[in-house]
Amino acid sequence: MAQGYLPTALSKDESAGLFEIEILGRRRPARVNVEPPFDPEGHRMRS
Repeated sequence: MAQGYLPTALSKDESAGLFEIEILGRRRPARVNVEPPFDPEGHRMRS
């Protein structure tokens, strides 16, 4: 998982493949994830 910042106007678009992020000199496809990347209550682990 990688995180990045983008302008607010672009954050509304959740289209897959629209964004790229550079990791160690290599560009990778990225997507906007509006849900938090963690589960503080542990519900996903128990499902």
